Amino acid sequence: MLTTILAAVDGSPGSRDAASLAAAIGAATGAAVELVGVAHDPRMRLPGRDHHDTAAAEAAMTEVVTAVRDELAPDASVRVIADHAAARGLQHAAEQDGASLLVVGSADKAQAGGVLSGRVTRQTLRSASCPVLLAARDRGTEAIRRIVVGFDGGSEARLALDTAKDLARATGAELVVVAVVDDRLPVSHVPGGVVIDLADWERLVADDRAHMAAMLDRLVAPEPGITTDLRVGDPTDGLVTAAIDTDLLVVGSRRWGRLSRVVLGSTAEDLMVLAPCSVLVVPRPDAEPGVSSP
Repeated sequence: MLTTILAAVDGSPGSRDAASLAAAIGAATGAAVELVGVAHDPRMRLPGRDHHDTAAAEAAMTEVVTAVRDELAPDASVRVIADHAAARGLQHAAEQDGASLLVVGSADKAQAGGVLSGRVTRQTLRSASCPVLLAARDRGTEAIRRIVVGFDGGSEARLALDTAKDLARATGAELVVVAVVDDRLPVSHVPGGVVIDLADWERLVADDRAHMAAMLDRLVAPEPGITTDLRVGDPTDGLVTAAIDTDLLVVGSRRWGRLSRVVLGSTAEDLMVLAPCSVLVVPRPDAEPGVSSP
């Protein structure tokens, strides 16, 4: 359940998208929305700088964030903090506020309707303590109508599914659970070259597909208002295709990251560049009772 949503704002087009999306989710869920700006504070890295440098930076950032609030998120509060690194400032703000969600904008080179993670976003994702939502460029103020969640059966995916369910209920959006069985051939590197193991591969893929179908039937199908989509192929390609004409794609962190932190796996990292919609990454759960991770 969302209680506090933070949106990173610096006046850039991407941060305006983040503010708009945060406001839309806040209005649908009843969560409090706070627009956060990070004013550059060189004294934290170079002691002895004039205090007025920081005060001026904070005043300028406050003006920028307030203008975005007045235009795009009138019910939001404004907060400006000083730090020499924007990502660190955002992480501290999220931890201090106990944020349920941090919304960030895409880089300037992102295509309209798509996403592209910039340097600050990548740095923020490395140790974020709450879900991080990368807003698609030029999304506007449209309501969230369709949500896709990637599911592979792991504890991270189950938490992502629970998050997607909460958002779908709050926004009234259609929810589609997409599972992609990876059929890429395993490749082993040996001194003499590369060996591709073809033995029984089709049978193994078929077994994985049957196992995933049974899991979807058990965990998802009984719930009304949720549809499932089981595919075979490259996981990134499958999720990108499934997310066409979608407002939000939800995925979990990889299994070997720190608990309660966002740590991107290869699929999630690819989606931060290729997805045709906003992408929400959910951190690992604090504990994984009854679930073993490879």
